[in-house]
Amino acid sequence: MLPASHLSPYLDLPPLRPPTNDQEFEWLLCLASGLQACQVQPEAPAVADAAKESNLWPFGRKRSESVIWFAKRFPSTARAILTLSIRGLLPPLHKHWLARSFAPDLFAGRGFPMWGTSCRLHIPRSSLNVYLGYMDLLDHEPLTRRVLAGLLRPGAVFMDVGANVGYYTLLAAGKVGSGQVHAVECSPKNLAVLCENVRNNNLHNVKIHPFAASSQRGLLTLSVSPVGLSTFRPNSRWLKVEGLGEQVTVPCVPLDEIVRGTVDVAKIDAEGAELEVLQGMSRILVENEHISIVVEWAPPMLADANKDPMALPRCLQAAGFRKISVVDQLSNRRIALGEAIERVNSGQLPAGWVADMIARK
Repeated sequence: MLPASHLSPYLDLPPLRPPTNDQEFEWLLCLASGLQACQVQPEAPAVADAAKESNLWPFGRKRSESVIWFAKRFPSTARAILTLSIRGLLPPLHKHWLARSFAPDLFAGRGFPMWGTSCRLHIPRSSLNVYLGYMDLLDHEPLTRRVLAGLLRPGAVFMDVGANVGYYTLLAAGKVGSGQVHAVECSPKNLAVLCENVRNNNLHNVKIHPFAASSQRGLLTLSVSPVGLSTFRPNSRWLKVEGLGEQVTVPCVPLDEIVRGTVDVAKIDAEGAELEVLQGMSRILVENEHISIVVEWAPPMLADANKDPMALPRCLQAAGFRKISVVDQLSNRRIALGEAIERVNSGQLPAGWVADMIARK
């Protein structure tokens, strides 16, 4: 990866400030064109190639065509720039639509860089539109991931319940070091990608549990799609994907039966079954006085599934959690639980409103 220190001294960059989409585009242009004048560093062969062949820069083209040309002509340099951006060492160039258009080709077969870790996330090409678009794994849940990263310490034990393809599993594995990550995932397609991500990143502190977490042992029916999306209860507000509706039967087990000893942090995203997950880890919650929980909460979707949206916060409070805040995914801000409950009770939440509750004792 190209060190940021090798770029910044040689580029005439705009002042650092919260960028708009246009500003992000200008940053990408300045970085690309400025590379022509970079001093050659032995650690940065991509910069050296760009400097040697600077006469090839197509100044007569449109801005978007110039950036695409640069990304195709010097892919290693474009990868380095986007990697620095995704990891927060440069302004968020990766958020621009143009950067996202060529990112899949740049990182195909190499894995996508991630914020907060040196791990790379491998996504099947057939699922890129979902994971880079709908789930936005290049900039996934920016406030939640920062909160979660702040809760993790070296040596900690982390449970990723509903691990999907492994975004939070990989993030946590790098944070806990000699600690342990328990990744729980029941969807066969997601499970295969999760295992590949753990293997490709050579992670030895991750244990994968191939089942659904629930309140009791048994079998559950899971609706899955060809691109890996899955849910226990499809309803009118879930993302419409061709092929969603194929059903598979998966085993379910209470977390109390499989995870022994200390648990420091748990992230729960179980597609509407979060309450059942909490009910199946009552022993864990009692035995771990300082456990922190990050749990998805989607009141409109729960109501659409004929479930009580208030049951989840009540369960956390009954388990002894007194410090509960809510990360609003739409506004990307953290609010008090009381404010969130008022908004839920008002009945005026957008249909797609999804949040994460951050609970500490």
